[in-house]
Formats: sequence, structure tokens, C-alpha cells
Amino acid sequence: MEIGGHTSRLGLAESEDGIHFARRPEPSLPADDSEKAANGREASRTPASLKRRRNYVLTYTQWNRQTYSVGIATSPDLLHWTKSVRISP
Repeated sequence: MEIGGHTSRLGLAESEDGIHFARRPEPSLPADDSEKAANGREASRTPASLKRRRNYVLTYTQWNRQTYSVGIATSPDLLHWTKSVRISP
């Protein structure tokens, strides 16, 4: 496969014991139309999250085959995310 010829998304996996994980089938933070390339592919990578008071804050990078951007999203439960900031060069 050529470089950039795939889709990567941010997802969530859960574990009761920290050894065996079950991955949720849908991406946790799907791309909107402005974040997708013309062919519909997206690349969301390099996630980092922290809990701040009652919310989780996630930073991530994206590439839509034209430009890179950095995004910030928040969630009360790691399942429902609100994108708050996207920084593009």
C-alpha cells in the first residue's frame, strides 16, 4: 500500500483487567467533511488526553492529504466528543 493510502481514526477500547481489551467498532471522533480528503479518507493520529475537572481534553493531529492540522476536543465520558479548536498552518 502506498503512503497515505489508508484511513486512520481515533477510537476507544475498554478493559476490565488492563490486559484484554474490547475495541468499539465506530471511531470516537469521526472527521467532518472539511477534515476529509477528496477521496473521503482521513487521518487522525497522535492523540493525547488528560482529565481536567469533570471533562477529558484530547489533542490530536489530522491530515486530509492537503494540509495538516491540530485539533482539540472535550468529552465528559470519553464517548461523546465536542470539537472545540482546529489549528491549521
